[in-house]
Amino acid sequence: MNFEISEEHQMLRAAVREATARVEPTTAALWPVFCELGLTSICVSEAAGGVEMDALALAVVAEEVAYVSPGMAATLVLHNGTVCGLLERHKDDPKVAGLFADLVVGDRIGVGAVGPKPARQALWVHGFKNVAIGSDAGSVATVYEVTASDRIETAGFEGLGWATLNPENAVVTLSSTDEVMTPLTAMGLGAVAVGIGRAAFDAAASYSVERKQFGKPISQFQAIQWMLADSNAELDAARLLVRSAATSIADSVEGSLPQQCAYRAAETALEIADRAIQIHGGYGYTREYPVERMWRDARQLLVGCLQSGGHLRRAVAERTIGQVR
Repeated sequence: MNFEISEEHQMLRAAVREATARVEPTTAALWPVFCELGLTSICVSEAAGGVEMDALALAVVAEEVAYVSPGMAATLVLHNGTVCGLLERHKDDPKVAGLFADLVVGDRIGVGAVGPKPARQALWVHGFKNVAIGSDAGSVATVYEVTASDRIETAGFEGLGWATLNPENAVVTLSSTDEVMTPLTAMGLGAVAVGIGRAAFDAAASYSVERKQFGKPISQFQAIQWMLADSNAELDAARLLVRSAATSIADSVEGSLPQQCAYRAAETALEIADRAIQIHGGYGYTREYPVERMWRDARQLLVGCLQSGGHLRRAVAERTIGQVR
């Protein structure tokens, strides 16, 4: 198996890395960049006005964006994997057509919903028109407008909040047998975790070279080396799991890899961020260094977006038990 991404994906990664580096990592600055690069419809078919790239492209983009803004990376994944994915199948419905067209070009942000059915919590991006898909028990999904009055502040994902979906703001009800956490969304959130873990690892490695104790950099101490070595190995393993899941989606292979990579990568990101704080010592808990924010973002992803991975683990276990039988 070739573990390297294609030249096309490498070019995409370079373009996203360059574009996100030239703007402030804020919601107001990043979303126009996503629109400019066509990332708001990266997995939408060309026939529907999208870019029509594969799941691995979304994984590459999500990791790069998460390196600078995990909250906006998670938003982009929910926008593509949950909201656009469902509405594309209903794009010929007059009640959906205009809404879907706005999502494709980025005039609206599709923030999805999280958790097992029935899902009533969604991310909310300040300063934009937000649309969420809330899934009811059974085969029904409802599209909601998300307003500022429904917003709850959050400790992670700066510039974003959580919103409770209000039945009074329901726009249209659609038939859907999808889980709230579609395979594409689960895989994409796993890629977001890899981006967080990479940022935390880079910050820790850089600090370990700069910080000196007893006349030498702390990177020369065995305890620090072991933490960095463990983080590096776990990060590579998480990335390979995400890319394997992306490949399985592109090849239409049924399985539990997307769910596995979501919670495993999120837990890995939290562990790497925790070690990064330890390497920074007392400074790791201060706003002077970024690792405390990375820890909060990793925690937000695991607990907020993935509900601690409980429902994903149940889905994986059920499928695994079925395979054994």
